[in-house]
Amino acid sequence: MQIERESTAFLSELEQWPQRVTSIVGEIELRRAGRRACIEAAQIGAVLDRFGLIALDDPVRELAAQTGTAQLRTLDAVHLATALSLGDELGGFACYDERLASDALAAGLLIVSPR
Repeated sequence: MQIERESTAFLSELEQWPQRVTSIVGEIELRRAGRRACIEAAQIGAVLDRFGLIALDDPVRELAAQTGTAQLRTLDAVHLATALSLGDELGGFACYDERLASDALAAGLLIVSPR
């Protein structure tokens, strides 16, 4: 399994946030990445237990279709729309993708990407 160079800094930062959420899409992405890395499903489940999951409901889907630049990839638009759906309850948006971070910043979100 390849460890991303930002992983240690990110995990440290994550501990500073008592409440963490991701979209259902984030759950699927984590489970698939875990499968590729041969990580046991129970271990992935333990990580996901530390997050609230946000449904991909109609308002999030509609916002995802309209948010960000036209170049923003579909799944990134879903992540951004999910974050935006939280309004003032969102403290920060964890992101390392430059295109997504740029669109999130333009939407007024605080970007969290420790290195």
